[in-house]
Amino acid sequence: MQTGRTRTIGRGMMVLLAVAFGALPVWAGPKWKNLGDFTADGQAKEIAVGREISEIAIDVKEGSVIINTLWVREGAAKTEYTVGKRMNKGDATHFIKLGGKRMVTGFRISDGARGRYRVSVK
Repeated sequence: MQTGRTRTIGRGMMVLLAVAFGALPVWAGPKWKNLGDFTADGQAKEIAVGREISEIAIDVKEGSVIINTLWVREGAAKTEYTVGKRMNKGDATHFIKLGGKRMVTGFRISDGARGRYRVSVK
């Protein structure tokens, strides 16, 4: 037979375990690094990275943004990713996977329209 005290301790342990395991994904894996907010104006943006990354996230903060092309630089080598997408505030974040981890020195974004967007990497 369980007493009220034993039942309370049991529930407390269950809550503690649920919180610990629920927070596990926050501790595991790479974290996103915000590289800054940019205004789409038709001028190409040069963004320094200087880290090993596998994915780029573009999130529109204001208005509407067109991301045309993104060039990923790895020292002297560069790889072009054609995005060709209009995004609006409230749309889902657009992710660009690089196909594995790369030591990226920087990238250049060709944009358009009249909005603001945030670029993050992991």
